[in-house]
Amino acid sequence: MTLQEMAEQEAEKVRQDSRVHGMQSWPGKARIAQAIITVAEAHAAELERWVDDLQSGMYVNCVYCGHRYGPDTETPMRSTLEAHIALCPKHPLSAMKQRAEQAEAHNKELIDALKASRAEMIRRSNAVNTKPPNYNPWFVDWDIISTIDVALTKAGAK
Repeated sequence: MTLQEMAEQEAEKVRQDSRVHGMQSWPGKARIAQAIITVAEAHAAELERWVDDLQSGMYVNCVYCGHRYGPDTETPMRSTLEAHIALCPKHPLSAMKQRAEQAEAHNKELIDALKASRAEMIRRSNAVNTKPPNYNPWFVDWDIISTIDVALTKAGAK
């Protein structure tokens, strides 16, 4: 089925649904959105096949390191180059990926430190609460614990 035939078929389904549900109803709007998505996905798949066909029998080079992939690889050239870009030490995307991984590791360390601080504050608060009423060497500010809870929640760690 060609893309044009698929678009016409989806348009006919939308027309039939609009007769039943009306265009302004939720089912009518959902059918229109689904038709657009179906045609767009088919078009994207068609374009990917077209690019793969154009690149078959060609050599593809990384413009950053010069590595060359030939037509004898079993995967499409585009896929091979995409996999290379993720690992290429000279490609800026590879460097950004490494920076993102480092930032995620640092973020995890900070979250762990916040959790440890919160647990220690609560432990000390409980220790204070078990002493006689006139004993209060450590003051726990519950606003600080609440602030830590908010930070952990925003970080997705609570």
